[in-house]
Amino acid sequence: MKIAIADVKFDAVGLVPVVEQDARTRRVLTLAYMNAESLARTLETNETWFWSRSRSCLWHKGETSGNTQRVVDVLLDCDGDALNVFVVPSTRWLNRESVKDPKALTRLIFSIRASTRFSRRLARNRRRRSSPRRTTIWRAS
Repeated sequence: MKIAIADVKFDAVGLVPVVEQDARTRRVLTLAYMNAESLARTLETNETWFWSRSRSCLWHKGETSGNTQRVVDVLLDCDGDALNVFVVPSTRWLNRESVKDPKALTRLIFSIRASTRFSRRLARNRRRRSSPRRTTIWRAS
């Protein structure tokens, strides 16, 4: 991951195309653009930073969603005018690979159901504890 920013050939606007791939599956995740500042931040923090051409600002992947991407490797192509970034995505709930695997999807559904049941039971017990205690006197007849 040791690339020099000086070796990267940015276009006339100051951007370089970046092909982002999952480091485990080698699947292409996105095509984005970086400028010198976003590349420097990516190399410094080991998380992906891009340049948004539509908003004209830097954006940190996962800043709002929480689905950050840990950078494993950054490669420069032979011409020096494109980058290949290998990342490990961290998703909070459900990633696309687990949807394709029926067993993983089944496990996820059962874990969500179990956590929902547990949450309901916990809330019910809290309501019972917060209500005034009723004492019942039993009389033997």
